[in-house]
Amino acid sequence: MRVLKGILGTLAITGLLFTYGCGGGQVTEDSLNDALNDLEGELNNIEEATEQTEEVPVAEDLFVSEEGNFKVNFPGTPSSESSSVPTEVGNIEMVQFMYEKSATEIYMLAYSDYPTAAVDASNPAELLANAKGGFINEMGMTIEEEKEVKIGENPGIYFKAHAKTDQGNFYATVADYIVKNRLYQVAILRDGSYADADDASSFIDSFELITEE
Repeated sequence: MRVLKGILGTLAITGLLFTYGCGGGQVTEDSLNDALNDLEGELNNIEEATEQTEEVPVAEDLFVSEEGNFKVNFPGTPSSESSSVPTEVGNIEMVQFMYEKSATEIYMLAYSDYPTAAVDASNPAELLANAKGGFINEMGMTIEEEKEVKIGENPGIYFKAHAKTDQGNFYATVADYIVKNRLYQVAILRDGSYADADDASSFIDSFELITEE
């Protein structure tokens, strides 16, 4: 399970870095390595103990993050971690929630806030395209399905992609959203095949904002 968690965390980080890159920043090998080292430390901490603060399951079984302004139907209680991702405008914090359903399937929701100026320098379609590109290019994934989606009036992109690597055959189902200056990444990564359609819909389609933006 550690392999899947590390891979999905890495993909989320590269998605973040490439999203900002389209606004004029540049993704460097050092910045990616620093972010991955930070993530590795967080993963080690989570293996020892999982901390839950404001995020609690509620009666309807949706997982709620007041700070992240979202709720979503994780299959179980996720672990949480925070990574500091270096960019040309300073460090950007990425908060991740992950639930390991099995040794071959992991669920994730990550969010990160960009400087408003970086977002204003581009447009939502470009930001989402770069987030998708960062996610799939890290593993050389091939997109099999892609469509535009929305959360309220906020734009998003949904895609399914897969890659064959030395570590396994990985299949990702992902929805990314831009809400003001925040990027949300909602994803399922599975080894061997895509997640069951009902399971994927139950998780990804349940994502909603607590306060509409």
